[in-house]
Amino acid sequence: AEGRIWSFRPIAVEVLRDGQRIALEIAPAFNLSRLDWVFALVFCAALGFTALYLFLRLPADTASNFIGLASLFYLVFTAVKPFYYENLASNLLIHLGKLTSWFMVFFALHFPAPRGSRALRRGLVWGILAAYAVFLAARLVCFTRWAGGAGDAWLDRYRILGKLGNAADGVAFLIYLALLSVSYLRSAHALEKRRLEWILAGFLIAIPPYFFLDQLPLILGGPEGLRVSMGNFANLFLVFVPLFFIVGL
Repeated sequence: AEGRIWSFRPIAVEVLRDGQRIALEIAPAFNLSRLDWVFALVFCAALGFTALYLFLRLPADTASNFIGLASLFYLVFTAVKPFYYENLASNLLIHLGKLTSWFMVFFALHFPAPRGSRALRRGLVWGILAAYAVFLAARLVCFTRWAGGAGDAWLDRYRILGKLGNAADGVAFLIYLALLSVSYLRSAHALEKRRLEWILAGFLIAIPPYFFLDQLPLILGGPEGLRVSMGNFANLFLVFVPLFFIVGL
């Protein structure tokens, strides 16, 4: 099927499954007639500009480094997402890109001022990264076993772990919002408050519609026909996060 793809038009193939021939239609990931891909391209441009600006213009402090890495990681996730099931390498890159929500938490631990002791912050960062490494290893094992023909039970396990990962993203967003909100309430400096207002505004404009209309249906599961996912249209909302970050910082 891959060798027959020379355009963006869907192609028909037949597969032999459990002794029966099944007709399938394969649609290439990039359908240029759909407007929502424009939002994905705009979002990629915003993420790339944000990462470049942060690394070139802001001080080399821990908070700036974390949010710059978050921009780069999510840029990789957005660009590689159409090739989710292509091979192990693309699957690995996508999972690394989903670390973005925790990089935002790490940013909030250091902005506008470091919270807690240095040992506590390092313990939280390395603890979360270690837990994600275990999650990533488990999901890649499921993916490789399923792709190797070990059966759809491994795909079911892969999807269950994916729902847990999406739920963890929601938890990370709530922690991030709580940390920045506490920093805002405790800050006595007008400039710090104004910066936090911009950063929180970008988050509140972008994340709720993205999570409830794109991620939540995947967490809840259910028949494919009952899922309502915004797909690339969610990127229209997510553009506010990197752009408001630049204004705020």
